[in-house]
Amino acid sequence: MKTYLLFEVKAFLFQKKILGILTTWFLISLVLLGQIVFLNAGNHEEEIYNELNDTRVVLRSVETYYRESETEVTLADNLFAQQSLIATKYNGILFDTPEWFYSAGIELAQLRLDANEYPEEKIPSSLFPPPDRSQRQLVEYQAREAADLPVREDSENLYDYTTKLLAIYGTLAFLFTLFLSSNIGLRDFAHPSLIKSYPIQRNTRLFIQTGIHALGGSLALFLLTALSFIIVQVLWGASDWAWPVGYYAQFGYKTIPLIQYLLLFLGYLFVLMIHTSLFNYLMNQLFKNQYVSLMVGSLLYGMGWILSSGQSWLRWLPVPYYHLDRVLTGFLAEEVHLGIDISRGILTLLIWGFLFLFFSLQLIHPATGKE
Repeated sequence: MKTYLLFEVKAFLFQKKILGILTTWFLISLVLLGQIVFLNAGNHEEEIYNELNDTRVVLRSVETYYRESETEVTLADNLFAQQSLIATKYNGILFDTPEWFYSAGIELAQLRLDANEYPEEKIPSSLFPPPDRSQRQLVEYQAREAADLPVREDSENLYDYTTKLLAIYGTLAFLFTLFLSSNIGLRDFAHPSLIKSYPIQRNTRLFIQTGIHALGGSLALFLLTALSFIIVQVLWGASDWAWPVGYYAQFGYKTIPLIQYLLLFLGYLFVLMIHTSLFNYLMNQLFKNQYVSLMVGSLLYGMGWILSSGQSWLRWLPVPYYHLDRVLTGFLAEEVHLGIDISRGILTLLIWGFLFLFFSLQLIHPATGKE
């Protein structure tokens, strides 16, 4: 058994694709770091100033014909109120006054949530963002105000870097886990005589191979993610781990410390790695071709981008939960069904993973472990 375990571990580690996949994962963190440091990406003062300009531009078009429609009057009132609150937020940063910034931010987020539906073609997304974004801003500002936290004018800090990086990783994580385990089980067909030389039944090999891919792939991604945070902590310090992060869970929005949010994300990523390993194993037993597995997995991932509201039955499928960022932020809860959150995502991915495992075992003779 020990010899076979070492064989599978070496086979996983020395794949040509592993280095490319892990390098890409790490490069994403470096590119984001470079954008923040050298391109001043995520500058909060600049973002608020742009929002203020957006209100001026939209108000000019609204004021010219607002008397013709009652809706336009409501829109103008809402925009005037937004303009005042955005200006207060800007002054909060300019004069380093957190109470101005947070109190205005809370009112602004609530104003946007309470607003009526306006014609989308006339309104910049910065003024009326998706409900999930306003909900998270509301709970985050409330938590920061209660904790008397300072105001940041740019993203050169651990908090902004981490939330931005996890948003990117959350969007791409399924594809990375899919590619990491895309050829799982195929060595049994490529080297049948070598595999059969080990006194290991096929069903046992299934558990060993999926375990190595799930644990090995997750551990590699975890270590590279940790390395990027070590670099950032050297640059900007580690005092932000207690800052509150908003996320969606149990039919509502709440906040947890940044370090807990990171651990929650990594736990979800581990479950996703188990799920994709079992999915790829089943696909490879059926088609004996990793490119078919990649194509089917990519199609399922693409379906997640076209989910529409009203299709509540989708919450029972694994497809919505392939998009970690959309689950954690509450986007899918607002768009598809309120029951879509991280706990349901973990449960659904595990259930479907066990289904993939069950069908894979059915391809093996139950008595001998052979095909």
